[in-house]
Amino acid sequence: MTKAKKADGFRKESAAAREEYAAAALDADTILGEAAKAAALGEQAHAIVFDRPVDLPQTEAAKGLKGLLLQHGFAVEWQKRTAMTGGMEKTLWTLIIRW
Repeated sequence: MTKAKKADGFRKESAAAREEYAAAALDADTILGEAAKAAALGEQAHAIVFDRPVDLPQTEAAKGLKGLLLQHGFAVEWQKRTAMTGGMEKTLWTLIIRW
């Protein structure tokens, strides 16, 4: 297997892992349950902080969740932040839901 083919395999594995993580982390019932708790405290928004350096906004799970939330009248925003992890700067994401 050539180096290019190995890198292609790594990209595919990374994409599959990203989608799997996103499907679990962006479960609509869980996210809405957390937002409901925030609303019950009088808050008008809820932030979900993700600590894995995964490009969540580009996943199918994120796109599906955003569509569902927009359908129900929520505003959805992704905020990017960076952190040093393993000697390199990596991008982390926070999902903000407003009502």
